Amino acid sequence: MVKNLAEAKHDKEHSASMEKSFKLIPEFAEKTGYWYGELIKMPVSNDLLFAKAASLTNDIRVDETTINTMWSFLTKALEKEKADSSLRTALQGDYYIHYAWTARGSGWSNTVTQNGWRLFKERLEKASDILQTAYPESQMKGALARRMITVELGLEKGRNEMEPWFQRAIESDPDDYAAYLRKMNYLLPRWYGSSEDLWKYGLECVKTQNWSAKIPMILVEALEDLSENNSKIYSKPQIWEPLEQVFRTYLQKYPESTVYRTKFAKCAAEGGHWKIAKEQFDILGDEWNWDSIDAKDYKSMRDTANREGR
Repeated sequence: MVKNLAEAKHDKEHSASMEKSFKLIPEFAEKTGYWYGELIKMPVSNDLLFAKAASLTNDIRVDETTINTMWSFLTKALEKEKADSSLRTALQGDYYIHYAWTARGSGWSNTVTQNGWRLFKERLEKASDILQTAYPESQMKGALARRMITVELGLEKGRNEMEPWFQRAIESDPDDYAAYLRKMNYLLPRWYGSSEDLWKYGLECVKTQNWSAKIPMILVEALEDLSENNSKIYSKPQIWEPLEQVFRTYLQKYPESTVYRTKFAKCAAEGGHWKIAKEQFDILGDEWNWDSIDAKDYKSMRDTANREGR
């Protein structure tokens, strides 16, 4: 799934249809800056203001021109409405993180140019300096600590440097799902962890029993990543049994969650647990989460479950 305009530009399926959208970015950024200024005037938390601006910066970035265009209008809004200094600093650090990844690009490491690596490191170091300097006196410690996990992902200084920032993030907010997810990304085998690291971490997340913040569902996300190279992972009893329990506990508490029920049905089907898959497909009917399974695969899995799961 394409996550932002930068990925859309390099995705053959979307690039042609998005070409007109790219030309509208300056106008969009200007209007977004205006409405962001209006949002600052409202009685909303700095955390919400940070999340909204960070999301806009990430979603709109195609290249250095577009990210700087958006940042320029957001900065004007922050200055005009005299936004809190903690918010400004957090967003400045966040900007340099996005700016760094724009230089690197979204491809595999062997596609990054020498200059791309240089700018990537320089800008992440800048982000690190800003966030670490601001952290002790900041009123947004959770947001800064969470973003430092991403900084550490790029700077490659080791897990011992990442872990304290993760702990600071969840001490600030035990419900910070984004912080848990960032640590999961850090532990992916393609970064600095292993399949075993990811599995152990997923089980640690389950032990929190923090269902309202979806922390135990990090196990689902971790296994989804591992299953990309081995969909049969769900057939292993030592994997499936705790995963099934996680799904059932969550869906007992939140039965209307189409997203996780779809994931449950898909994992069961991929693991050959057809009776369970049929049970979940029957509940879903024609209302499933399309981001988890496309229409063709959904029909195929559902038909097989109807045949094999009786």
